[in-house]
Amino acid sequence: MAETEWSTIEAGSPPEQEKGEFEIEGQEATEEAAAPEVEVETQEKVETEAPQEETIPTIEEEQEQETKGIETSGAQKRIRQLVKQKKEREAQIESLLAQQKEMQTRLQQREEEYKSLLNNNVESNERQVTERLELARGAL
Repeated sequence: MAETEWSTIEAGSPPEQEKGEFEIEGQEATEEAAAPEVEVETQEKVETEAPQEETIPTIEEEQEQETKGIETSGAQKRIRQLVKQKKEREAQIESLLAQQKEMQTRLQQREEEYKSLLNNNVESNERQVTERLELARGAL
């Protein structure tokens, strides 16, 4: 593959890359020869990145077209499971709403009972106070 050519890249196959060889102990010739190969690798990487970005939407479009209208048994099973879960949630929501309504009704009844007890207590206290005043006035 020449450095100036563009190539098509298929999804799933990794791009071919040249590997440079390096020796550590005093072999400068190998390192000098390998350095241009590294540059070729980076140029190839830059060249291959641009076509990949262009092919990704087409791959996604192809996958959408392939899966359009296809229902597998696994998908149908998942759909049934989701429908069942939705029905269970709706039933649970209805149950919670009924409980909430019942608790609100009980709360209102208790508030009314409390108010009537307070009124009875106030009336009773007023009667006791008036009776004591009458007894105190009668004793004087």
